[in-house]
Amino acid sequence: MLGLILFVFFLPQLIPSRSMKPDPKEVEDFHELARKIHGDSIDSTEDQQYSQFELLEPSRENAVTENSLFLFDPNTASFNQWKKLGLREKTIKTIQNYLSKGGSFHKPEDLKKIYGLREQDYLRLEPYVRIAHERKKEFTSVEKKDPFPKIRDSLRAVEKDRNNKIPIIELNNSDTSALIMLPGIGGRLANRIINFRNRLGGFYSVDQVGETYGLPDSTFQKIKPFLILGSQPVLRININMADAARLKQHPYISWAAANALVAYRQEHGPFQRVEDILRVQAILPEQLKRLIPYLSID
Repeated sequence: MLGLILFVFFLPQLIPSRSMKPDPKEVEDFHELARKIHGDSIDSTEDQQYSQFELLEPSRENAVTENSLFLFDPNTASFNQWKKLGLREKTIKTIQNYLSKGGSFHKPEDLKKIYGLREQDYLRLEPYVRIAHERKKEFTSVEKKDPFPKIRDSLRAVEKDRNNKIPIIELNNSDTSALIMLPGIGGRLANRIINFRNRLGGFYSVDQVGETYGLPDSTFQKIKPFLILGSQPVLRININMADAARLKQHPYISWAAANALVAYRQEHGPFQRVEDILRVQAILPEQLKRLIPYLSID
């Protein structure tokens, strides 16, 4: 038993041990393969692990600038698209708030107006900005286009045909039945024009019709091309014979001016010329110009 125990104890020393040292040729083949893959020598297990990490896990900044950029319109980009472009959530909310209040981007430089947008982010995104100007121009042109061209052409044709049927009116010879044939003139306006003409003593200018009370200028401009004075002369007032009551009936002579004319005539005698009424302080040069066609001295 003692001999058997001693044999088992010394048996490992009698068997030659195998070396665990790696084969030098296998190590050299491994390094050669690594150089072909990475382009440089890998001298240690630690260097190999570091190079593999760099190859498989690029930095976040390189991932955004190289892999995540794409063409975009800042006026229509969604929250997720801005996020993918690498902007912070706070900046994205600022952009969307700006757009919701009616703001818009017309050129890439407008992005600089956004508070909180870092300059490096703008420089990175600026080459990828594409704003749809052409679509906006097309929409604007459609808005301004007349949607009913045929209807408007028909109305113009009817108006032209109607104008061809409107008679020419002699202002100083016509009555209300003739005037109501004019566009925009009803019975009430026709009566006002006739009454104004009678108080004046007749029209010496077509423009005087525009002074009729209640006649809109737009209506007067429509009927003006169809008006002529006619052959009837205007009635004149003899300023050396008429009393104040007669003078004040004229639309261009006020009550104060009528009394002043009579008082001046009574003190200084008859007027030698119509222009002499300018000696009356109540008569102004502009008033004389309007009155001369209606005044006489005999």
